[in-house]
Amino acid sequence: MHKLSHFSALTLTVPALALALTGAALAGGGAPAPTPAEPAPVQTAPVSPAPGQPTPTTPTTGGGYVPSPYVAKATLLNAEGQIRGSVRFSQVEGGTRVQVLASGLTPGQAGMHVHANGVCEASRNEQTGEVTPFGAAGGHFDPAGTGNHATPTTSSLLGHAGDLPMLTVGEDGRAEADFVTQKISVNGFFGVMGKSVVVHAMSDDYATDPAGNAGARVSCGVVTR
Repeated sequence: MHKLSHFSALTLTVPALALALTGAALAGGGAPAPTPAEPAPVQTAPVSPAPGQPTPTTPTTGGGYVPSPYVAKATLLNAEGQIRGSVRFSQVEGGTRVQVLASGLTPGQAGMHVHANGVCEASRNEQTGEVTPFGAAGGHFDPAGTGNHATPTTSSLLGHAGDLPMLTVGEDGRAEADFVTQKISVNGFFGVMGKSVVVHAMSDDYATDPAGNAGARVSCGVVTR
């Protein structure tokens, strides 16, 4: 056995004492002194964003992403169910940004509107039997109940909120658009979420009720996240 009598009780430090005791235990065939336990990690609660601030898009456990409540999209389909483009809505400073890619259109100008119902199915007139492609989408989105087809810059309190700028279609039948509007939002009273976007065959005169003489409905997409 090691003798500890030559260590002064006043000068023996804690680390030295621990080392000496460990050596003594090993020399005597005993088990080493237990190692002090590591302190438990400090648990912190996640910090919520300030009120009124957008919630960042965060990854899910599956590797995907949580859809942002400030972004919406619609896939445009023709009457045969073929994809004919897309529309993306995003809340930005100054209004709502609308980005459009469309194809299968007649060269020239094509009216485009947000419609009241999130349904892109045909409707049938029970009296005449006439079938309207995408007729189930209903009329233009008009949450303020103005009953007035108007221009893309008319206040949504004075005209349809869904009256958007026309698309300019090239000779190849394709159109692109990227603009910001204050007539609509992604969510809320003027929100497009759950509505539909319809592209028409002809130009919009921005005056004639109910749809600006824009002609047939050639493609439609339901707005979702």
